[in-house]
Amino acid sequence: MIDMRSTMVFWGQRTWRIGVQHPRQKDKLLGVIELTGGQSLATSGDYERGQHIIDPRTGLPADKCQGVTLIGKNAAELDALSTAVFVLGTAEGMELISFLPEVEGIIVGASGQVYKSSGFIFKE
Repeated sequence: MIDMRSTMVFWGQRTWRIGVQHPRQKDKLLGVIELTGGQSLATSGDYERGQHIIDPRTGLPADKCQGVTLIGKNAAELDALSTAVFVLGTAEGMELISFLPEVEGIIVGASGQVYKSSGFIFKE
């Protein structure tokens, strides 16, 4: 595993259990996902570094989400996509995720509501 803070890449046969942090409750997880070799994860949010993601349409900090986590195969693409989904917000973000065949995601909206794509499954 390579952990690049907001993006992770996994190799080999091992199954990794990764906690997805709640964006407003630092000691709480939204859930745990399992990833294996060949998979990657990327997260964008406003809870670690404040409002650092800028909506290019307005020039202001993006405020439609608290956090976004995506899983798929290409870490670099997921890193960019998680930021794009964060800027788009829940409705447009989930629509984008639904068009990407090898990407699954979870979005925590501005009010704390949680949206998951059908393939984003938390493990017990």
